[in-house]
Amino acid sequence: MSVIGSASRFCIVPAVDQLGEVRLHCEYLHKRGIPVLVLVNAGCTTDYSDCADEVVRCEDIFSASDVVASLYPYRNKLDSFASAHDRIWPAIFGASDQLGIPFPGIQAQVNCRIKPKMRELLQPIAPLNTEVISLTDLTPRSLKSAVERVGMPFVIKPIWGQGSDYVSIVRDESRAYEDVYHTFSLMQEDASLRSFRQGELVWDARQQLLLEEFAPGREFSLEGFIRQEKFVPLMMQEKYRWAEHDGLRFETGNLCPTPYLRAHEKLGLQATVQDVLGRLGLDNSFFHIEFKWDGRLLNIVEVNPRMGGGSVPAALNFWFESNVREMELDLRMGEVVGDLHDRKDGFLLGVFVNALETGIVDELTGVDWARSQPEFGFETFYSRMWQFIPPRQYSKAGREAWMYCYDVFYWCQDDGRIDYLHDETRTRVRVKLKTEREISEGLARIAAENFG
Repeated sequence: MSVIGSASRFCIVPAVDQLGEVRLHCEYLHKRGIPVLVLVNAGCTTDYSDCADEVVRCEDIFSASDVVASLYPYRNKLDSFASAHDRIWPAIFGASDQLGIPFPGIQAQVNCRIKPKMRELLQPIAPLNTEVISLTDLTPRSLKSAVERVGMPFVIKPIWGQGSDYVSIVRDESRAYEDVYHTFSLMQEDASLRSFRQGELVWDARQQLLLEEFAPGREFSLEGFIRQEKFVPLMMQEKYRWAEHDGLRFETGNLCPTPYLRAHEKLGLQATVQDVLGRLGLDNSFFHIEFKWDGRLLNIVEVNPRMGGGSVPAALNFWFESNVREMELDLRMGEVVGDLHDRKDGFLLGVFVNALETGIVDELTGVDWARSQPEFGFETFYSRMWQFIPPRQYSKAGREAWMYCYDVFYWCQDDGRIDYLHDETRTRVRVKLKTEREISEGLARIAAENFG
């Protein structure tokens, strides 16, 4: 079915789906009477014809030129892009410029997403030692000089990225060159990483890496939005418990909102975050900002010009009993959104379960125990039956498959049960896997029983 030409306003949702977000966008846009075109990669196996007004296939959705070619016939009939996934934004922003299809607040988006640019803009208020190193300039000597300026330990980061892909902490200086070179080698093979041109300047995520000082202190994230330059904080989370594997440090538990900040500390941190977002030019957008604070100095870890991913929308919905996804879209569409004032007492404890081995997902055990706890609030399932979990060893991309399997959130009134609920959940709830050999043997047994 084609509605192109009959609609004065048509939004595009890039089909890099996560937790059904494309379908949610379609649903919310249709509620407002806005037709939706979904752009999908040529190899996409998901069918969006039941929720979109039109589906257009693109040879390579990560390529700005291919996106332009696919959308060129519709260039005068499309009003705006509706979303830009963290992996796909370089292609969407490039296509937006070439086709003349607006993406609201695109310069602020670029300021947030390109980490070296963000560091430059924030240097006066949130200094952190960083160095951009190019693959063409990489030698043991050049890296040694860069590490001396950044300091030990340091973090290897892509100049932009998705989740924790290619991020690692280097604690042993003797391994620095090996780790950086290995990261570059893996990124060379990542077909989703492309360059982004801004005027005469070209940023290339496969050719450039950011070396960043490992900042001390407690780690927090803040969810909120800016509406017509008005700063509206919603929830400050504390990343409370951690695990580390092969140079990757990841949270296993968080508190939202954190009960471990005094009122004046919270206000002071929010004031600095407001200054940060102002310097980046962000407006009429949700934001997810991560930072560290040692009681004196605040260091920005990253700024996302969107709502946080994973269970963040569900946590906000639970806390405020409002649909924040709809609020986010209203804001992006330039519509009026109200403040969120009413919220529950206490705080949410989020506990995150990871896959410990490689294999094929069979089931998740121990979930009934989590649901039986008096504090149980809600849960989010990421792992799917028959999903392949890649090995942890040496994996620097696609880590979300083993990092994000299951989240459970407990609604607590005091901190007396935090450690118990965290530790017991991590012990009891497990991702049960089958090896490929076990699956093959099982299929062989079924075949023998049914067909002799």
